[in-house]
Amino acid sequence: NDSLNSSLEFDLLSPFEILIKESIGEDNADNWGFNSFRTYVMLEQSASAENLNQKLTGYLKKYSKEDTDELALQPLTDIHLFSNLGHDLGNRGDIKYIWIFSALAAFVLLIAWPIAYFAMQAWLQKFAYRTNIEIWIFLLSAALGLTVALLTVSLQTLRAARANPVDSLKHE
Repeated sequence: NDSLNSSLEFDLLSPFEILIKESIGEDNADNWGFNSFRTYVMLEQSASAENLNQKLTGYLKKYSKEDTDELALQPLTDIHLFSNLGHDLGNRGDIKYIWIFSALAAFVLLIAWPIAYFAMQAWLQKFAYRTNIEIWIFLLSAALGLTVALLTVSLQTLRAARANPVDSLKHE
C-alpha cells in the first residue's frame, strides 16, 4: 500500500471549486487561516525559502482579516524526519529513531566483533598453516556494510522525497 509511505492521505479527490461549495463555504474561500489542506510549492533553484516565508508572513499580517496561523515552508525532503510543525502530518517518522537504531547496531557490533574474533582464532589454530586475523578486517567489513546500507536507504529516501505527488495519485 503506497499510502503508508506517503504524506498524501485522502478518501476522495475533488476539484477545489466543489470543496469550497460543499465543505469550506464561500465565507472561508479567501480565509488564509483555514488550513485543512496542504499546498506544495516548487521554488526555482535560485529562490530562497526564508525570503518567501518572511514575505508570506508580512502579507498575512497586512491583508488578513483576523489573526491567523503562521504559514510555514519547509523542504519536502525534511517533512518526514525533521518536521516540528504542530499541525503536521500524522504519517511521519522521527530522526531520533534513526539514532536509536544506529546506537543499537553499534552496540551489537561491539559485542559481535570480539566473539567473532576469538571464534575465528580458535578455529584457525586447528590448521597446520595458520594466518593471523587482523582487526582491520572487521573494521573494513563494518564500513563496507554500513556504506552499502546508507547508500541504499539514502537513495530510496531521496527518490521518494523528490517524486512528484501527482504521479502517486495517478496510480492510486
